[in-house]
Amino acid sequence: MSASSENSPPDLGRPDVAFVGKAVDKRGASAIALVSDAAKQTGTVSFEPEKQRLLIDNQEVSPIRIAKDLVGSNRIVLEATTLGLGEILMLLRALEAASITQVDFLYAEPEGYTKKPPLSQSDSAQDSYELTTNRNFCGINGFNHQLDSQSDATHIFFLGFEADRVKNALAHREDALSEKYRLLPIVGIPAFRTGWESKSIKPHLNLFESHGITQSRIHYCAADSVREAFLTLWDIFEPLNTTPQQQVFVSPLGTKPHTIATALFLIDTKKAHAPVSLFYDHPVRMNKRSFGETLWHHIQVQRSGS
Repeated sequence: MSASSENSPPDLGRPDVAFVGKAVDKRGASAIALVSDAAKQTGTVSFEPEKQRLLIDNQEVSPIRIAKDLVGSNRIVLEATTLGLGEILMLLRALEAASITQVDFLYAEPEGYTKKPPLSQSDSAQDSYELTTNRNFCGINGFNHQLDSQSDATHIFFLGFEADRVKNALAHREDALSEKYRLLPIVGIPAFRTGWESKSIKPHLNLFESHGITQSRIHYCAADSVREAFLTLWDIFEPLNTTPQQQVFVSPLGTKPHTIATALFLIDTKKAHAPVSLFYDHPVRMNKRSFGETLWHHIQVQRSGS
């Protein structure tokens, strides 16, 4: 895995195919324009979690069908600024099926996120963000394991600015929360900007306290690094994998690089038949959720063959 970060859009060369999502802000529109101009062919992808449907240019397709269409392609770009976890994960499955071993990701960091208006004057000193809506925790076919209340379970959370997402996740697991169910947060440090790490930690402090999450159980990795997030997941998982009947759940609620890392991790653990499951809320991103663009990240991932 290699990555480069630049203040200006990178030169992507001439990829065979690029997959993009829907733009909800200017940086998303800029990213789509960049890959569309570079690629020989571009497809707009969306995933409907309720129906477990993947659509390209508004036509339902399966990963197997995509794999067949990609035969003969060498360079594939996933525009991760606009693609969500569902789209990325399903596209990676298609690339695996097509035996495509290299994939490029593009991601543009925002200059800032749009704050939620304070509910009262007492709230005005606190930064509050509502960047997504229509959240519904459900799995993705092929990456689900039924929770066994008799087994030990570890739930890994990448934390973002929206504490309500974690609260909603735990509300869905309220009946399962016990000594057998351990919560492990991962915080993005260093953050995209100096001071942004507090925007991830402070909203979750009450949750940490109420669930007995101490400093020793919090993990850290750079907010902008797919590689660090991927390795952090494996560092947590490998000791757990030696315990019989240990279940692991992952919720990538933080940055897009952390989301990409989670998708790669889920693909690898699925190939290894490990008891790892996605637990995700498939949020709809709000329009104009961010403003500006700063660093552009070009990540190249070399995968082993199926």
